[in-house]
Amino acid sequence: MASLSTPSSRMAICIARSQCPRPAILAWRNGRRFQTTSTETSSRAPPEPLAATLLSQFPSGPPKTGPSLGTGPAKHHSQLLTGKVTSAGVMSKTVRVDRPIQVWHNYLRKFYKSSKHYLVHDPANSLRKGDMVSFSRLPVPKGEAVGHVVREILVPFGQDIGQRPPVPSLEELKEEFEKEKAAKRERRELRRKAEGGNEEAKKRVVEEGIAIREVEKGTGRGRRVKRMLEKDAKNIRK
Repeated sequence: MASLSTPSSRMAICIARSQCPRPAILAWRNGRRFQTTSTETSSRAPPEPLAATLLSQFPSGPPKTGPSLGTGPAKHHSQLLTGKVTSAGVMSKTVRVDRPIQVWHNYLRKFYKSSKHYLVHDPANSLRKGDMVSFSRLPVPKGEAVGHVVREILVPFGQDIGQRPPVPSLEELKEEFEKEKAAKRERRELRRKAEGGNEEAKKRVVEEGIAIREVEKGTGRGRRVKRMLEKDAKNIRK
């Protein structure tokens, strides 16, 4: 036994085993079973490729759905959400709406009830706290925080719907936005003419008070806005 522990003897045994490998033990296999399965698989026709099957079913390409055709309205405009007004009257033409959702708990592996908060644009100040409303995305940007607009009052709370201002439609909102945009362009052009030295534009600017604005500390979102206001006021007062 002492001779088997030497490195040379171990190497000789490894070489002998590699030259004469051990036969595989196949006694546990059922030859009849494997023989029947092999004949069955060989008799079947090979499956048709998936690409050929799809081409035979749709020779002109994949079927087109409604949204891909571009005939229907945009998805973010047509999707209506339902929620409850939890805060109204704090901000002008803006309310807070809570929508019930389900949140997945990754550790407990189950859903829990929760709520998501939205700042919804109320153009006519027709919503009251406790109303159930439907709202959707704004067709035009209104601000960084307000991204939705009320579409309909489903269940009023307190005051009746007939005693409130009517909720405008999306078409009316777009028309109002275009009017505001056109008026803003006109004021901007008038201000530029007044800065360029046009006397008539200067008189109109002073009469309408378009460009004379009070510059206070903290007005605007940054120093750049404050500098622009100061420069604008100096140019008009000259």
